[in-house]
Amino acid sequence: MAFEYTLAGIGSRFLAAALDTLIILALVLLVNSVLLLAMGLLFTGALETASAWIVAVVGLASFVIFWGYYIFFEVLWNGQSPGKRWQRLRVIRQDGTPAGAIEIVIRNLVRLVDFIPLNYGLGVLVMFVDSQSRRLGDLAAGTLVVRDQAAALSPAQRGHSLPAAIPENNLVRGWPLQRLSSEDLEPVESYLSRRHELRNRQALSQQLLLSLLARMDQPPERAAGLDADQTLEHLLLAWRQRRAGR
Repeated sequence: MAFEYTLAGIGSRFLAAALDTLIILALVLLVNSVLLLAMGLLFTGALETASAWIVAVVGLASFVIFWGYYIFFEVLWNGQSPGKRWQRLRVIRQDGTPAGAIEIVIRNLVRLVDFIPLNYGLGVLVMFVDSQSRRLGDLAAGTLVVRDQAAALSPAQRGHSLPAAIPENNLVRGWPLQRLSSEDLEPVESYLSRRHELRNRQALSQQLLLSLLARMDQPPERAAGLDADQTLEHLLLAWRQRRAGR
């Protein structure tokens, strides 16, 4: 692993999953109640003939909410669902870089297998056996669930290795930094504060830069010829300056 992350324990993952499950159940109940009401009004007097359609629509809505919930939040919040954010957990790749949309989709599509026979029975069993507490979804996607290091860094740790101001040769001038959120920059802050301890910092900084370019809908060629470490510094400083000026 690129960072010395602390692996998430089964207890904290269980609490995160419990909160996410409660939110999902509430969403399913709300959405299905609205659908049943709407279809009841639509098929007034013909509910018996429309029962198959009602069951199909309700089942499809429940399926979309269950899988879409985790995929939506973990892509939007860089590996965090509401439950994981509450427990300060995050999904990352095994090399320590942020998990991409493909890894998040894979790990959540395998969730059904982890869930059997009941309440993540197989998933918990695999987590006990695996040395990195991974469930089948994590094994399939090449991901880990870790303690969110960025949240634990002090302000001094986050900025101690950065220049005092953006240099005149600003490498990210004109980049659409408004498309980045604080969650997007958390892995960068963590990396910059600990980069001197890392053996493969060059490869990691390049991966982080490419990940941010993708979040900004920019082509990877934009990183060609740039020093990734220095570019990440400029990017973080420019993003902070832009946010402070709002």
